[in-house]
Amino acid sequence: CLVAVSLAGEPVHAPVTLVDLAQPLAEGAVIATDAEFSQKDGELQVRTGHAEERPGVTIKGPGGRWDLTGFTELQTTVKNLGKHTLTVHLAVDSPDSDRATRQNCCIESVTIPAGQKAAVKLNIRKRLPESLREKLRGLRGCPGGFASGGRGTIDPADVIGISLYVYRPGGDCAFEASNICAGGS
Repeated sequence: CLVAVSLAGEPVHAPVTLVDLAQPLAEGAVIATDAEFSQKDGELQVRTGHAEERPGVTIKGPGGRWDLTGFTELQTTVKNLGKHTLTVHLAVDSPDSDRATRQNCCIESVTIPAGQKAAVKLNIRKRLPESLREKLRGLRGCPGGFASGGRGTIDPADVIGISLYVYRPGGDCAFEASNICAGGS
């Protein structure tokens, strides 16, 4: 069995489809916030209102959680179905996430012209596990791709949702997303 290894000595993981939109999503797996959604032709179509600050959808993992340990990024392709330029956000949340302060979550966005598609790639910033914090005290950096914590970091072993949303839209919006994949080393 061959295992690819990056220059840093870590295994390189082939991309894994976390959300396969060619298959029906499990009942209750998608939570809509000021939005309606449907699946069609392997895409997740989302139509949002504008009453909430972050209208969109959150997709829960199988059994309510995903373990993204070993992955460094998430990616999907989004198409703007509206008539105006649209910024769509991709977020990954650990428990107690607060997107306003960017605690326990990672967020990335892409701005898409009307009728166009664009890829949105989110870098997963992994929080250093508590079991290693004291052992690595005094280091100026964190090994293994970890971050010391704080804003924009998550526990990759305990991801409770992946969200696609728009932020403070001035009107109703519509977009569709393709499969959501995890990859990187």
